Amino acid sequence: MTNLARTAYASLLPMFVLLSTGCTEPAPTVNVVASSDDTIHPQPPAKSATPAPADSAPAKSTVQSVDLRAGAPAKPDEAAVEFKRMNYEEFQKFLATNPDGKVKYTLVDAWGTFCGPCKENFPHVVEMHHKFGPKGLRVVSLSFDDPEDERALKDAEAFLKSQNAVNTNLLLNEDNGVAYEKFNVNAIPAVFLFGPDGKEVKRFTLDDPNDQFTYADVEKTIGNLLVDGK
Repeated sequence: MTNLARTAYASLLPMFVLLSTGCTEPAPTVNVVASSDDTIHPQPPAKSATPAPADSAPAKSTVQSVDLRAGAPAKPDEAAVEFKRMNYEEFQKFLATNPDGKVKYTLVDAWGTFCGPCKENFPHVVEMHHKFGPKGLRVVSLSFDDPEDERALKDAEAFLKSQNAVNTNLLLNEDNGVAYEKFNVNAIPAVFLFGPDGKEVKRFTLDDPNDQFTYADVEKTIGNLLVDGK
């Protein structure tokens, strides 16, 4: 392997390590191929064989504006998967919204369509909604996707529907990257637990390499909280 090839490989290695744990902001795709002379050449992403007409507008997402008076999430038998926009200030108000007094805790799962581990673990989120929802847990999926990326939003909607995610599904309507700053995390997936007053009770993140979490850890913690009433 030439010196150039070794340098390119070393620059890509941290990326593979990161993807094995959590996900940060999405980055542009770059294809890397090796030529016969053992030199690595970055190549731009392949273009679509049938590009859209120049005057065509991108497909609009059906992400809705949130109504803070909506109250508790839909019940499982109401089988409607919704995806709503909410900025950080609205989100904070939402966390403290408990009109019928039945919400004991709110679980917030931070995810994104660009994050493989997030999507792999998402079934656990839906499962906790069905398992603990009747006991006072409000389950919220919070997308960190770029609100200006229409394709990502359409992919997010399609994914939520494929998972039958009838829990509350929100898109953090902030500039790309602001979500990490607001929640003080470096990577997702990340899970946050809030009390009925909207104050954070506990968080599960991948920021500390010596203190990683699993969704089984999250479920155990929630079960103990709901049983003990703490």
